[in-house]
Amino acid sequence: MKAETKSQSEIIARIADETKMPLDIVTHDYLETLNDLSDGARVRDYLTLFVARRVKAKLRDRMKS
Repeated sequence: MKAETKSQSEIIARIADETKMPLDIVTHDYLETLNDLSDGARVRDYLTLFVARRVKAKLRDRMKS
């Protein structure tokens, strides 16, 4: 999977750096979460923020396990 925009790529890279997770895993989780949240979203202004938060939380949970 590839990030759709440069800003998404930057967000994904930042999350990977912060969480010390491989870029391909972060990209997969980010795009999957973006797809899930964008399906029902009527307002998309803060969608990337919500996606980033969920992905970080998901990765933190994965690291604890």
